[in-house]
This record gives sequence, structure tokens and C-alpha cells, in this order.
Amino acid sequence: MILSEKGVPLRRRSGVPFERRLTTYPQYLALVALSSKESQTVSELGERLHLESNTLTPLIKRLEAAGLVTRTRDKQDERVVRLGLTSAGSDLAKTALGCVPAEVLKATGMDEAALKTLNSNLAKLGAALRDPAAR
Repeated sequence: MILSEKGVPLRRRSGVPFERRLTTYPQYLALVALSSKESQTVSELGERLHLESNTLTPLIKRLEAAGLVTRTRDKQDERVVRLGLTSAGSDLAKTALGCVPAEVLKATGMDEAALKTLNSNLAKLGAALRDPAAR
């Protein structure tokens, strides 16, 4: 709960204008995740973002409507939908990756090492909460 409470003010204070870039924070996270691998399935993206398909599908549709993402059926298994970034989506992901971390550092007053430590600890916390055996 504390992390959710802090997320909104951090996004407001960071000065990162997601709306001007046609994305929301969850869409930014999806763009970043999609930029790390050329093609991935909806299921893979859902696992990376820890989102269920009923939450992920509208997000993907908005990104597709904005011309940032493409959805194609897998050639070997047409039940599988593959996602990829358009050139506009790739450009936007690169721009966001260049400015968002700097804006977060500025908004929090943390240095890069402290932010990396926090990120690592939050990842461990998330893994432990999702899978108690991972402790």
C-alpha cells in the first residue's frame, strides 16, 4: 500500500509529462518492457509487468491505436499474439528511457546508487510476495 501511495505523487513531482508523449505510466512501463526484446507475446509482457490479460489488453489496444505497438498472430500458433514496437514506439521508448530515470533522481533527491539499491530491494520484495518459496 505504501508503494502505491507514493507512486502517484512521485509521477506528479518528477515532471515527466506522460500525457504529452501520448502515454500513461503503465504504458511507459509496457513500452520499456517491449523495447528490451524485438518480439514478445502478450503472455510474456503480462509476466514481466505482473498484469493480468484483462488489464493488459486495453493498455495494448491504446498503444496500438496511438501507433506505438503492433499486434500480429504467431505464424506457428495463431492463438498466440506477438507484440512489437513501431518505429514511433521505439523512438518514444528511447526518449523516455533517456529522461525518466533522470527525472526520478531529481524528484527524489536520491543518487544513482541509492536508486539502484532501492530498485533491487523492491524487486526482491515483489518476488517474495509473488512466490514465498523464492525467499
